[in-house]
Amino acid sequence: MNVSELPGPVAVRRSLASPHAAPCHRRTLLRAHIVGIASLFACTPSDPTDRALRPLSEDPTFAVVLSDRTSTAIALLDVDGEVIDSAWIHSGSALPGLNAALSGDVVLPSSPGPKGQLTLLDRYRSDVITRFDLRSGTLIGQLRLRTPEESEPSFSSNPQDLVFVDPRAPSAWVTRFGIALAPPDANAGVNTGRSGELGNDIVEVDTERMVLTGRRRTLSAFNTLVDTRAVYARPSALVAQEGAIVVGLSRLSLAFDTAADGVIAIFSPTPYTSSSGDTGSTSNAEDVAPISARPLEGLANCGQVTRVPGTRNEVLVSCVGFSHPFGDAVQVRATSGFGIFMAANGTLTAMSTWRAADHANAPNPTASAIAIAPNLVVGIEPGQSPATPDTLYVIDLSSDEAHALVHSMHAYELGTPAFDPATGLLLVPDASRGIHRFRFNEGQRAFTELPRLDLGVRDGLPPREVRRIAPE
Repeated sequence: MNVSELPGPVAVRRSLASPHAAPCHRRTLLRAHIVGIASLFACTPSDPTDRALRPLSEDPTFAVVLSDRTSTAIALLDVDGEVIDSAWIHSGSALPGLNAALSGDVVLPSSPGPKGQLTLLDRYRSDVITRFDLRSGTLIGQLRLRTPEESEPSFSSNPQDLVFVDPRAPSAWVTRFGIALAPPDANAGVNTGRSGELGNDIVEVDTERMVLTGRRRTLSAFNTLVDTRAVYARPSALVAQEGAIVVGLSRLSLAFDTAADGVIAIFSPTPYTSSSGDTGSTSNAEDVAPISARPLEGLANCGQVTRVPGTRNEVLVSCVGFSHPFGDAVQVRATSGFGIFMAANGTLTAMSTWRAADHANAPNPTASAIAIAPNLVVGIEPGQSPATPDTLYVIDLSSDEAHALVHSMHAYELGTPAFDPATGLLLVPDASRGIHRFRFNEGQRAFTELPRLDLGVRDGLPPREVRRIAPE
C-alpha cells in the first residue's frame, strides 16, 4: 500500500515485531530512482514479523535527514557527532505497520521529543507523522494529518513542525501550513476558518495511540488582506515554553506571491489526557485556549522560531524576507531580520529587533538561523544563483560583528544546522561535503573547527538537515 492509498486519518498502532528480531541492516543508501527495492538488501527475511529496524543500545543525540528530494534516509549520531547508523530508516525500509514509506520531503521536529524515540514529518502531499522506538527498532505508529472531511483533492496539510509541551504526556502539537478553500468560499476574500478553510492551524496528536485528539487552535484570526489579496497565517515552527506553545507565522498567500508582516503568537493549552477523547476530526474541534500575538512590523516570512540558550524564556524569530518576483535581493533584505522575545506566563514581550535593512555592512544570515547564546546567532545567507555559494555566518546582533564559518561549493547546499548547548557542538549539513563540525567556547564566544564528517554525499543522498533529538 502506498501513501495515496492510506485512509485518513491513518492510525497505525505499535508494531508487533519482536524487539529481539535479528536486524537486517545495511549501510546502502537509496538513490533518486529506486528500481527493485528488494535487490538493495542482502538478507530480506521471508517472515514479515522479523523485519524490525536495528535496535539501538545507545540513545542518539542527533538525527540527520539525507535526501535527494526523491528518496530519504535518516542517519543517527552520538553526542560527539559520530555515526551510530548511517541509514537507520530509509525510503526502502519495510517493517510491520509502515504503510507510508518515506518520501523525498521529510523533516525532523525542531525540538527534541521523548528519550529513545524518533519522530519524522513527511510534508507536502504525504501529510504523515511517523514515530519509532529507537531502542526496540519498532514502529510506534503513523498518522495522516488529514481528516475525512478534508478529502478535497487539492488539499495538503503540509505539516511543518511538532512539539511536545510535556514529554511525559502522550501529546504533541503539529503545525499545518497547508490551506485550501472549498467552494463557495474560494472567492470570498479572507476565510473565517469555520466553513471551507482547511489547515492553517495547529492540531493535537495523541502520540501513543497516533490519533488526532480533536483539539485544535485555528489561526484564521491572523489572516488578512494585502492590496486586496488574501494572506493566510501559515504556521511553521513551534517552541514549547513553560507549558505554552510559541508559533511563528509566515503569513503568505495561497500562491506565495503576497506576504503580510510577520507575527509570533503564543497560547497555553490545557494538559491532555487520553480521556479527553479522540474525535479524529478537526472541523468542529475545540479551539483551545486564548491566543496572543506580537507583530514584526516591516518584516516578512517569520515562520522560524527557536529557543535562545543561556536564557530561561527567550526565543529567536527569524524572518527570511519576501520578494515578488522571487529572488529580488533588495526586497528580501528590506523585509529580513530577527526578533528576540521573552515568552513567559502565556505572553510575549519584545526584547529587541534586528533589521537587515538597517545594517548595510552586515550579512543577512536569516535562513535556517538558530540561537547559540544571548544575541549570538548562526544562520545562512543563501547564494543568489547556482554559481554563488551559500555562507554560514555567526553574527552578534548587539554589535553587528560577524564572520563566516562555512562557504558551500554551490548555492542551496547548506542545510538546517543543530546545536547542543550542553557540549557546544554545532553540526552543519553541506550537500557537497557532508557534516561540518564546530565546538563553541562560551567564554570566548568563538568556534573551533573539528574534522568534517563524510556522511551521505558519496552514497547519493546528501545531508539536508540536522536536529538534536536527545532531550535536555
